[in-house]
Amino acid sequence: MSSKRLPGKALKPLLGIPLLAFLFRRLKSSVLSNEIILATSENTEDDVLVKLAKKEKVNVYRGDLEDVTGRFIGAAEVNNIDTVIRVTGDCPFINGDLVDYCIKLSAEYYPFDLCTTKKCFPVGLDVEIYNNSKLSKLYYAGQLSSKESEHLTLYYYNNDHNYKIKKLHPPLSWSGNGSIYTVDNIEDYNRAFVLAQNFDNEYFSIDSLVKKIL
Repeated sequence: MSSKRLPGKALKPLLGIPLLAFLFRRLKSSVLSNEIILATSENTEDDVLVKLAKKEKVNVYRGDLEDVTGRFIGAAEVNNIDTVIRVTGDCPFINGDLVDYCIKLSAEYYPFDLCTTKKCFPVGLDVEIYNNSKLSKLYYAGQLSSKESEHLTLYYYNNDHNYKIKKLHPPLSWSGNGSIYTVDNIEDYNRAFVLAQNFDNEYFSIDSLVKKIL
């Protein structure tokens, strides 16, 4: 809730649904992932997100606001999860089909340290898949800087010569038209709001999404 560029964006509506709930519902179509976990902060202002997650029947883990890596590691450890599929809350148009596609594709590269769609998929349709036990060893050994702890997988990108990082490429129909699907600021939100209005409900496909040009 404390986003500096767009405070409270997690609750801003898309099709009359809070943005975070919109994302949860789209992710639930995944058949290859075990569960969805909201990794949010312990700050009281994020209590409203916990309430929303419980309403949507999504598991919750809470940790330090600035230590994103510690939060993700804690969420994975508490739930006995070793392979984490990371989706950020400002990418509401990701759905279960996209997640399952990335899981299947990542299996071809196993064992890997990180599989990522970044700079391959349209911006805002981003997924990262990584091994929690390996990241946690780096974290507990104190090898991550404060900035790297804040940005989760940044350590891998900063040291890519030492790790097996694989790029995940989209099918042609998902390659996009240059549109941006992330919600980082008010301009992004306004664009996402208009884009969502093209659909009758929140369950539209990625194919349908990328065909829309704004």
